[in-house]
Amino acid sequence: IIDMMSFLSPIPSPKTTKAAIFAFYLSFLCLTHPFYHTQSLLIVPSILKRHPYLCFSIMNVPLQLPQGTSSSSSSAASLRLASPALNNNDHPDDNSNNSNSTSNNKRTKYDSPKSTTNTFEEERKRFTSLPSKFRSDCFNHLTAANLANLESQLLVDNNNDNVSAEEARAAVIGAALLRRIVHSTLSKKRMKTNMHVNSESAVSKQERESFENILNSHVLPDAFLTKLSSRYSDANSVPAVISPPTWLGLLRHFQKQSAGSRDKLWGLVQSAPWLDYVPVQCSSCGTVIPDETNPNSIDEDVGLKEVPPTAEEHPHVRAGWYRGPRSSIVFQIVCKKCGHVSRWYRSSEASTMLTPEKWGRLCGEQEDLRAWFAYHLEVPLRRIMPLDWDHVWSEYKGEDGHWMAPFDPSARNFAVRLEEGIGFWSGIVAVGNDVASCECVTEEYLTAVHSLNNDKDVDGSVGGRADLEFAPKMKEYRHLVQQARLDSTGTLCQARTVNGHILERAKFTDEHMTFILQRAVSDFGTKHWWEVGDDDVVPRLE
Repeated sequence: IIDMMSFLSPIPSPKTTKAAIFAFYLSFLCLTHPFYHTQSLLIVPSILKRHPYLCFSIMNVPLQLPQGTSSSSSSAASLRLASPALNNNDHPDDNSNNSNSTSNNKRTKYDSPKSTTNTFEEERKRFTSLPSKFRSDCFNHLTAANLANLESQLLVDNNNDNVSAEEARAAVIGAALLRRIVHSTLSKKRMKTNMHVNSESAVSKQERESFENILNSHVLPDAFLTKLSSRYSDANSVPAVISPPTWLGLLRHFQKQSAGSRDKLWGLVQSAPWLDYVPVQCSSCGTVIPDETNPNSIDEDVGLKEVPPTAEEHPHVRAGWYRGPRSSIVFQIVCKKCGHVSRWYRSSEASTMLTPEKWGRLCGEQEDLRAWFAYHLEVPLRRIMPLDWDHVWSEYKGEDGHWMAPFDPSARNFAVRLEEGIGFWSGIVAVGNDVASCECVTEEYLTAVHSLNNDKDVDGSVGGRADLEFAPKMKEYRHLVQQARLDSTGTLCQARTVNGHILERAKFTDEHMTFILQRAVSDFGTKHWWEVGDDDVVPRLE
């Protein structure tokens, strides 16, 4: 009983401790008392069947006996654990919008194997049975410590000479990691609604008017309008007077300038200041709060303090990374220069992110806002995320049907950022709302375009994403990425995480990763991210 409980409840708690004492006492009684000793195989299952909450219900894992087995004839060997059912009340990070566990997965590049090894199966079962919050807490920020904690609950004996338990464990964790990236991305409000864009379903009139009302609610200051006209003076894209002097007025002007060309319109939208990166700063004097930290730095050093959101702020606040992982909190900023007290928070709401001046708009806000515009203009996007580096950007599907290199040079030349001295990244994945848009794109970002004229291959591609001038350094960048993958401590990576390392241990190729990503998008809404399938851990080419 104690062995079974240690498997079911890897995290000690007062309840599990009491249950363990009870189990120990029951076992001792069975071994010492003559009557109980001879009847132990009957008593233990009978008591647990009649009073399952004494030991097992506290782990939220139901204990079952085989059908047709009575308490007087069952044995300890007949106990089994029921498969955990989907529960919409699970941890918030576990995509509670999923409705059932029946998947209609579409086959893509791979055909599934008929069966997996016993080792893989054991690791998958143990991973699925882990407490939901424990599992999510580990993956929220997969540091070396969190990975070790996770792996300690997945140790099984190796029952197969061809597959080590360590390899099977890495494969299960790696597959779950990629599935979680897809599901958490698609669960974002704008990404979910953008699914309708890719399926060629028109934006409703009500949704369009709602977004336009938000754009029209922000009146642009005169100084901002002057700066705006200066930005577009060469191309004469913006008139001296925007009417109305709001974000909506600017969008209306861009729509006229594009003359029906989606590519031209999206280029103008991409270059507009509503998508500019704006650092967190004092709302009075504009003193910037540094978003990079060193091991000895604390929030108080830069005038930051976490405070709960007000009732008015609460609907707009989200969790996210800022100088470390944060929950849904508000930052109170006491300016070190002028003493002014400001408030700022992470948000995915367009009404908040479109604040014209002195409101921090980090890369996450940039991409959320870009998704709002894409949905409004019915433009297909996919989100690009580096592993082990806190950043995100988008790629746009052009009118020719191919994914375009990012407008932002720091995004398309992301490999160059390996030289910044703040850490490395270990891979890059793309997540969209359909199977074809999800893939591992590490190679594309470690390869330069063919020429300055973007000469295309037969398939329409132009080679890599990076500018041609960086082609000579790509070999060096590849070496740095490989170093990040081999680092088991996470200290080499910007986010101090080990996502790429676990994928390296799992021996996942780019094609394998693409397959997992595509399966995850196909079963989004019908499965949880932690429900790793046979195909995910052991795929096979057709």
